[in-house]
Amino acid sequence: MQGKTLTPEEELEALRARISRLQSQEAALMLEVEGLPRPGLRPGWPIRRLGEALH
Repeated sequence: MQGKTLTPEEELEALRARISRLQSQEAALMLEVEGLPRPGLRPGWPIRRLGEALH
């Protein structure tokens, strides 16, 4: 976002959105690499809940 200075609140919101997308990608790759059955995943599931669902 060149040319625009983000407020701390906007920066935090952007980081949380990016973290959420990365966690979704991580969950999908984890399942692909480990060959685990897919639990009923929903976008935004924290990885902690994914781990609980798999055990």
